[in-house]
Amino acid sequence: MKKPDSFEQACEMQGYDQATALPDVSKMPEHLQAYTLAANKRLIIAEAIKGGKHPGPKDRHWFPVFNSLGAFVFSGTDSSYTFTTLGARLDFNTETESDFFGENFADLHEAVMVIKEQ
Repeated sequence: MKKPDSFEQACEMQGYDQATALPDVSKMPEHLQAYTLAANKRLIIAEAIKGGKHPGPKDRHWFPVFNSLGAFVFSGTDSSYTFTTLGARLDFNTETESDFFGENFADLHEAVMVIKEQ
């Protein structure tokens, strides 16, 4: 299955209208706007990468790991097992999917995880 190279391509793959796929953040505090847009973009991209397949409750769950020593960079993938009936939106079925998400969308991950000085 083809993986998205961008948020726009992920929208196309999922059948979402780019004009309405993201929330209107204009009334939010300015310092939360980029975070909110990046968080929503990550969800849509993750959906497209997974192609509608989510790890089951007893499956191995893969997720990207980042390092922020000096610069925010993708540092690899880790996995865990879960014995819950709940799923996670940003975990993946395979290490390859997780690696792709971490390597190709580090800018979105950084916008969500790092508070930059204003």
